[in-house]
Amino acid sequence: MIQFIKKNNRKKGFSLVEMLVAVFIFSISVITVMAVLSRGLTGTENAKNKMIATFLAQEGVEYFRNVRDAYVISDPTNGWNDFLTKLTTDGCAGVCKFDDTGIFSAGVMKDLAVASCVGTECDLFYNETTGKYGYEGGNKSGFSRKMTVKVIDPSRMYVLSVVTWNQGGGSSTVSFSENLFNW
Repeated sequence: MIQFIKKNNRKKGFSLVEMLVAVFIFSISVITVMAVLSRGLTGTENAKNKMIATFLAQEGVEYFRNVRDAYVISDPTNGWNDFLTKLTTDGCAGVCKFDDTGIFSAGVMKDLAVASCVGTECDLFYNETTGKYGYEGGNKSGFSRKMTVKVIDPSRMYVLSVVTWNQGGGSSTVSFSENLFNW
């Protein structure tokens, strides 16, 4: 008896519908991974900016503390009053900025340099050569620092340092404050 073996001429493989479903599932998984990576990079950038702003705000308060100390150490009798007079006559009665460029020469303080600032006058620039932030020179950093100094009474003053920057389509702010006393 002769048996005939019926040959199936259809080749085994994926149909067009199966292929489209597989490509769709793969595309969704790749898009999901890309979204997670993008959020991670954005989160890292946001954390970096907040850290920089925190240090800049803290630096603002420390500047006035250090200058106060230098005034009082150089003249224990009149240093505090000279410091307060210099602040109010140089334009730091409201919102101000400071310039520490060249304020110290050979470790000795030359003079307090403050000036009132409005709007973009308080924008900080980053100098890539020195690695420092300041109110002039370098590239615009995207950060702005405004200082507020209020004399509470003859032996106490309040210093507020506010740093703002744009992040994620909105404005973010970090602030530091401290009461400085006549010691």
